[in-house]
Amino acid sequence: MHYSSSDNYLWNTIDSLGKGATGGVFKGRHMKTGNSVAIKVFNTETNSFWRELDILKNTPMHDNIVKFISMETELSSKRRVIIMELCTGGSLYNIIDHPENGFGLSEDELMSVIRDVVSGLNHLHLQKGAGMLLFYIATSQAPSSGQEFTS
Repeated sequence: MHYSSSDNYLWNTIDSLGKGATGGVFKGRHMKTGNSVAIKVFNTETNSFWRELDILKNTPMHDNIVKFISMETELSSKRRVIIMELCTGGSLYNIIDHPENGFGLSEDELMSVIRDVVSGLNHLHLQKGAGMLLFYIATSQAPSSGQEFTS
C-alpha cells in the first residue's frame, strides 16, 4: 500500500477522490477517531494554495461549501495539506457525466443543483463582496492590494 500521513491523519495515495493542476484529493482518516475526511495534497505551495486556505478558513460554515478542518504537513514530503469534510455525493462533473444523465438532468434535479450552487456562491459573495468573488472566478488569482472592484 502507498500510505502518507500527517501528525493526525493517514491516507492511501491510491484512494484518490480527484486530481487537478495543483494537486490531488484523497480519502483519509483521523488516526485517533477514525473519522473520514478529504485530504488535499498540493504539488507545490503556490498562491493558489494560500488563496484556497484563506477562503476555506475564513468563510463561515454553509451547507453548500466544503468545511475546513485543519492544515497539516505531510510527514515524508513536508508538503502542506488541507484537511476538509469528506463529501461522498461526488462532484458536479461526475453527476453530469454519469451515463444515466447522458441527455441531461431532469428539471427537478437541475433546479436542485442550480439552487445549491447559487446558495454557496451567494454565501461567498456576502463574505468577500461581489467584486472580490467575480475577480476570483474570472482570473483565478487574488487581487493585489488597493485594487478596485466592481460588481
